[in-house]
Amino acid sequence: MAHPSDSVIPFEAVPVGCEADGKPLYIGRVFYRASVHVGSVGKHLNGMMIACAGHEEHFDQYEVLCTARPDLLRWVDCTSRMSGEDYRRASEQMVPWANNHGMRTGLPTLWNLVDAGIDSNGHKFEWVPCENGAVPHRAVQGGAEADGVPLYVGRGEHKGGMHVGKVSPQHGGLLISYGTKEIKLKRYEVLTGDASQLRWVVCHGQAMPDGWVPVEGGWEEDGQKLFVAKVQHAGGLHVGKAGPHLYNGVSFAYDSKELTAESYWVLVHL
Repeated sequence: MAHPSDSVIPFEAVPVGCEADGKPLYIGRVFYRASVHVGSVGKHLNGMMIACAGHEEHFDQYEVLCTARPDLLRWVDCTSRMSGEDYRRASEQMVPWANNHGMRTGLPTLWNLVDAGIDSNGHKFEWVPCENGAVPHRAVQGGAEADGVPLYVGRGEHKGGMHVGKVSPQHGGLLISYGTKEIKLKRYEVLTGDASQLRWVVCHGQAMPDGWVPVEGGWEEDGQKLFVAKVQHAGGLHVGKAGPHLYNGVSFAYDSKELTAESYWVLVHL
């Protein structure tokens, strides 16, 4: 457990969910009234909130749950009427299930998994089809908005190509750059896998692999490859696309426009 101050969220904090506007929430705990209580932590909360005795309580001294291996954690539904055998079968068959409140459980839905590649250590990465701002388990985070809302690596089909961009529940889909504009796609794919097996390398201008293997996120209409990239802009880190043919550097979507930047990072396999 990490001991944050001034609502600083530790790098390895475990996300628990998000507000309706997409602001992320993390798992925290605090000692209160002779007991340890679990609650929500977020930058926008300026601390931690718990529910106790019919009231909400706010704290600025608390602990945040952290892990270097989020892929070793999972959510288990405790409200559905599934038997142990039903749960095992649903897990194996990847069958969606709704609990008694009409909410999806932690089981994966009927996703068609598409290989994104295997790194030198045999770690597999996959693109998971999603829609309307949904983010799957083990999604690779590529950046964040200026207010801390996480942005995930996504891609979508547009004008005969497969273009890389940023996904967030707050945006309600995938945002890509194309033809001087920001394009929103309701249906898209999100990169998933063990993010600890990836790293970011600094690039300038064209993305020319030099001793590193980029994560290939898509392609242009004419087949030229597009790599996953990110760039710092307006206080945030935004996911975009780069490639050997993009002379102006990374291309990314921001404020309804397509922007470019000379200096940026490319996501690569370890």
